[in-house]
Amino acid sequence: MFVRQVALVSEVADIPVKEVTRISAALQKQVTRDFAPIWQAPATVDGFPALEDVPLGYWPVIIVQDVRGFTRTRKVSLTPSSRLATAGR
Repeated sequence: MFVRQVALVSEVADIPVKEVTRISAALQKQVTRDFAPIWQAPATVDGFPALEDVPLGYWPVIIVQDVRGFTRTRKVSLTPSSRLATAGR
């Protein structure tokens, strides 16, 4: 069975790599528990310090401060109240 590999990367200076790693672990737990059994599609979620560190084959999820201007890929952004927001197609 094909395993989807998701890379979590922050381009926000206020979010250290340690926090990206913690968030990716929480997402991995949810993917394993909730996503994979229902969709029958296993996946891994791994945190990386920068986009250029992401190996080929991973689907990048990039945390940015402002999602304006992004239209082709999904992005996660911090709102003014530091809540996560997503944007995409």
